[in-house]
Amino acid sequence: MGDEVEKRLHFGQFLRLELGDTWYKASDDSMWRCHFKLKKVSEAADDTDYNNDGDKVDEVWIDNGSDTALDNAGF
Repeated sequence: MGDEVEKRLHFGQFLRLELGDTWYKASDDSMWRCHFKLKKVSEAADDTDYNNDGDKVDEVWIDNGSDTALDNAGF
């Protein structure tokens, strides 16, 4: 098949608080990321029912090494 997709999402988040009409930053920045890696496979070629629907005739997307971490490394 050979179909693959990879999406890398990196985030920086923090807590803020509004008192009256003023916003205050109430925490340090927190960095984190999600790297999604998917591969399209043939159940027939792999002789595996990946989606557990009772047959082996579908083409499905499966995880190909996705990961998450509490940093923004590895882009």
